[in-house]
Amino acid sequence: MKVLEELDKLFAEKKLPLKRQEIQNNQSVYQGTFMVRPNKRIPFGIVVVHGEGAVDFQIAYKRIGYLTNYADKARVLELINELNMGKSFYYTVCLNADGEIMMKTMAKTTEDVRPLYEMLIVGSNVLRHVVEQIEKIIPPEE
Repeated sequence: MKVLEELDKLFAEKKLPLKRQEIQNNQSVYQGTFMVRPNKRIPFGIVVVHGEGAVDFQIAYKRIGYLTNYADKARVLELINELNMGKSFYYTVCLNADGEIMMKTMAKTTEDVRPLYEMLIVGSNVLRHVVEQIEKIIPPEE
């Protein structure tokens, strides 16, 4: 698939150590970690749906934080809503049922995969801000 070949080439050029893996439902995933600061790594994945021409993709940053104290839930949800109202740009910040806080975006790309790469760069910058804000409520695990 041409889009995947172009992504492999771009990631190699940018020296991003992301390897492609085929997964179910005719999709491929690239996985990596982003270092927010020396002691804070956030795992992320890029899922690409196989197709012709324009293809769908999702970028997801996982384990940004975990809500473990139910008393903080309202504050965390307020913050997530505030972030989603404009500060997280193309990304949506979510609180999963298990307490995990994550951030994701979905879009389309063609053989010109630069928009996907740019979304990844934007995501890493947004992620720094989101982590900083979340950690004001949920202290980081050290």
